[in-house]
Amino acid sequence: MRNVPAKQILAYALVGFFIIGAIGNILAPKTITEEYARWGYPDWFHFVTGSLELTSAILMARQASRTIGSLLAACIMRPQS
Repeated sequence: MRNVPAKQILAYALVGFFIIGAIGNILAPKTITEEYARWGYPDWFHFVTGSLELTSAILMARQASRTIGSLLAACIMRPQS
């Protein structure tokens, strides 16, 4: 069996997490659109969030762009004040 570094496993787990989040935001069932409205975002903003999540997942999937993808993901996931 091949040894896979723990960093790579974690990176791919995060990629999966962001892909699932992107799909959820792009398809946006009623509960998600209601949450965005409650937070004061415009009706279309879930597409922006989903697109950014998908972009960060794609960037994190490749070693060469993993740092940029991680920084974008951190900006997306930053807590609201």
